[in-house]
Amino acid sequence: MKDANILAVLDTIEDKLLQQSLEIITFSEKLSQEKKYKIIALVPGRDAAHICKTVSRYGVDTIALAHNDLYYPNPELMAESIYLLTEKYSPEFIIFTHTMRNVQSAAKLSVKLCASSITAVESFIYDNDSCIIQRSIFNGKIKMNVKLNSSINILTILSGASSMPQENADHRDVPPVINEKITISIDSYKPQSLSKAVETGVRLEEADVIIAAGRGIVGEENLNLIKETAALFKNSAIGASRPICDNRWLPYSHQVGITGRVVSPRFYMACGISGSQQHIAGMKNSQIVAAINKDTNAAIFSIADYIIVDDLLLFLPVFIKKSEESDWRLEVSD
Repeated sequence: MKDANILAVLDTIEDKLLQQSLEIITFSEKLSQEKKYKIIALVPGRDAAHICKTVSRYGVDTIALAHNDLYYPNPELMAESIYLLTEKYSPEFIIFTHTMRNVQSAAKLSVKLCASSITAVESFIYDNDSCIIQRSIFNGKIKMNVKLNSSINILTILSGASSMPQENADHRDVPPVINEKITISIDSYKPQSLSKAVETGVRLEEADVIIAAGRGIVGEENLNLIKETAALFKNSAIGASRPICDNRWLPYSHQVGITGRVVSPRFYMACGISGSQQHIAGMKNSQIVAAINKDTNAAIFSIADYIIVDDLLLFLPVFIKKSEESDWRLEVSD
């Protein structure tokens, strides 16, 4: 009988490790406490051998170094590469971080392997030897428990659902590195380069204050209220939930969340944002959170320090007017 394995797929871009993806090692360690899985860390890339030294400091049993053409993100090539390795490693779990590209890889893999695929996973519990996966639906208003019945289970784990892993106390216990040469190619498309978007104003990651817009602003014309509110604060920036960017009301450089920017400002004001887990994962480390929403059951209120149950289209004009009449400029201090 083969050992039960977890294949933890780490994220790399241009043969550089995305540190946040190490969180899935912590998630894998928790899974293995009940059934003693062996954890195999998969490191993809053209020449990513140098990453193995970093990964070896954490609680993995084996490192699989997948030599392929994954210098830039390519979900189809990732899925095909992992598919070729599943027979050798016999994973019961294949674990990704929850990103747009990894969700695409997970979907393709689930079809090829006839495996279950659960995205945006937050946590899990064991119940009578069965693993129950926990996630949110309807913008965080409902928690869902999913019982696993497949021999192979593919999970994408929300950023922040687990902490960064602890380094091994004994660095002499170095896991073996297995070199996997993968020669397949994908004809449908091939990423050629990456470039940074040109940004104006204060970057989200550097702002002390972020005023973020959600569906509750109703229309693009109401973004002026968000901009006027942001102008009340020093070193402020404008954020957005994903629907705002999908509607092209703001560029994706303004998106806050696990598929956008992860921020930790001193003050975060969520305007008309319901509070999906994906968005909360991107801003939950803010020092102070204020939320404006008409829905008294909005999930964003669960993490807000200040709750304003009101129509933001009525509240913000009054807020702006009162501040201008008082001739003061808001400043967030330590």
